[in-house]
Amino acid sequence: MCIRDSNRGTPHSEAPAAYAHVVRETHAHAAYFEINVSSPNTPGLRALQNRDHLRAIIGAIRAETSRPLWIKIAPDLTQPAIDEVIDVAVTHGIDAIAAVNTTNDPAVKAALGPRWVDEAGGVSGPPLRARATEVVAYIAAQGVVDVIGVGGVTDFESLLEKLQAGAKAVGIYTGFVTQGPALPSLLLHQLDAWLGERTLTQAFNH
Repeated sequence: MCIRDSNRGTPHSEAPAAYAHVVRETHAHAAYFEINVSSPNTPGLRALQNRDHLRAIIGAIRAETSRPLWIKIAPDLTQPAIDEVIDVAVTHGIDAIAAVNTTNDPAVKAALGPRWVDEAGGVSGPPLRARATEVVAYIAAQGVVDVIGVGGVTDFESLLEKLQAGAKAVGIYTGFVTQGPALPSLLLHQLDAWLGERTLTQAFNH
């Protein structure tokens, strides 16, 4: 279950309690919790990706649950900022980092056309694919926390790209919109057939 502080007016100092409240109320229905501190649609939310805020949020959530926890990060983080998230994840027992959320990169928006430059919200789907894979590969290369690949997975090629970059699993959003709910089943069948022709070493040389 993906959780975030849904109240735009919540001060950062109250965010840990807000996240913990959501976990407490939904705990019986969730197998895991994904801590979303990276949605571009909530003003100021991405500031919660820094070390101190993350520590406080994780601590508050851990007081409510021992279920697996993921942190979902933005694709627009710098490498030092990603390193900081990785460090917090390792020291606070986070099970995986979901990489990535949608992007606010002005260059990505401009490439879609002038009307999108000042559009609120983030860009998902194919324009996000390369950056998402780059972040997945970087986190996986550190070898200290699992990574979930999210961003631009719309077909078998893009699925395989994330897995070969080091993702332990993938998430799909835009693909559902463009290709319908049968997409995961189709991709799993294609992956099964592809793996049947290779050893795991040949398939994932990492």
